[in-house]
Amino acid sequence: MIESIRQYRERTGITQKEMADKMNVPQGNISRMESGKRTPTIATLQKAARALNVPLEIRFGNQVVYLSKGNA
Repeated sequence: MIESIRQYRERTGITQKEMADKMNVPQGNISRMESGKRTPTIATLQKAARALNVPLEIRFGNQVVYLSKGNA
């Protein structure tokens, strides 16, 4: 999942600094998350999804819970 976040960020041309600003976190947090040195919480994943304007959902059996609709 983290690799997908990094790839999407790079494809959309957003720098780590820009993403950090949108998420209201230090740029170092983005770097550590993308390098695997830090495991993101669900709240952090929600912020990342909003910053990248992509949906975030959790699937449990047949139930889908949308944590972010992707609206920045």
